[in-house]
This record gives sequence, structure tokens and C-alpha cells, in this order.
Amino acid sequence: MTSLHRPIAVFDAGIGSYAIVAEIRKRLPRQDILYFADRASFPYGAMGRERMQATLDELLAERDGVKHLVG
Repeated sequence: MTSLHRPIAVFDAGIGSYAIVAEIRKRLPRQDILYFADRASFPYGAMGRERMQATLDELLAERDGVKHLVG
């Protein structure tokens, strides 16, 4: 796997993130993107907030650090 340098992390919780990734690509074609789709947990129920927070924490802890997080 190729190492990412300060990626923009996009967390897809089920709606609309493909359009966000396309827009990032259009405006910042050389920017690394870390895309995470959590289809297994969607739709989020009672534990949704905790599950989403754990996922966001994991993305933010990425080795080189993320530049921005979109969720």
C-alpha cells in the first residue's frame, strides 16, 4: 500500500460522500484522500454516536495525521 501524506479523510456514513470526493479531486487533483465507508453499521441505531466517534478517532490517528476530516 502506498503511504499517504497528510490526506483529507472522508468518512461516509451512508449518504453523499462520493460527490464530496469528486469535488476534492476536481479542486485538489494531487491531494491524497483517505476514504472510509462504513456500510456495515448503517443505518446507525442507539450505538451510532459511539461507533461514529470511534471511527473518526481512528481516522484522525492515521500515521501522518490527516489534514482535514469530512464526515
